[in-house]
Amino acid sequence: MTQYKGYPVYGVAVPAEHCWNVRGLIFDRDLTQTIEIKRIECAPDLTFKNKREAEEYGLKLCRQWIDEQSSAGA
Repeated sequence: MTQYKGYPVYGVAVPAEHCWNVRGLIFDRDLTQTIEIKRIECAPDLTFKNKREAEEYGLKLCRQWIDEQSSAGA
């Protein structure tokens, strides 16, 4: 788990045939509960050759989503 602007975020590599798909998960800032507030699913044709790259891209998607929410409220 990684924290970004107080949100726990995960980049998840999802096994696919000979490659990895990606998913981003963002959880509520309240660490006393585990509540998923956003799940980012990528198009199935977006694949990565290794697990680490997929996880990193998932984290990037989470950071982008959080930044967009912050700027929308400004």
